[in-house]
Amino acid sequence: MAKGPKLETDFILFFTGWQFKWNTPAYSEDSPTPASEAAKWLTKFHLKGTGFDSFSVDKIISADIVTPENLPNHHILLAKEILLIENLTNLNKLPDCAFAFQCIPLNIENADGSPVRPVAMPDE
Repeated sequence: MAKGPKLETDFILFFTGWQFKWNTPAYSEDSPTPASEAAKWLTKFHLKGTGFDSFSVDKIISADIVTPENLPNHHILLAKEILLIENLTNLNKLPDCAFAFQCIPLNIENADGSPVRPVAMPDE
């Protein structure tokens, strides 16, 4: 199996400022999402996960019909076992340098997702 480009991180977190719309009607509007080309580019790295301060890595067309066509970034990233961490907050408070990041999910049997407790700590 070919290795991707060298990257010294396990998670990439995207701060868009969407967290500041939380608890407003604007939060459920068309949130920022990466282009599918960007999601494909991320799969070149050996990432454990990506995190976003918005509610989805994809534009939400319909929650009733889940297909690669209406949730392309979910399918692209999850196919490479890259975790998706959505609805993060306080990303603006993270340092502009290396830090340790952990994302601890609940142990829910047969679930495809979970609320998590994300934790960031200065890298020593």
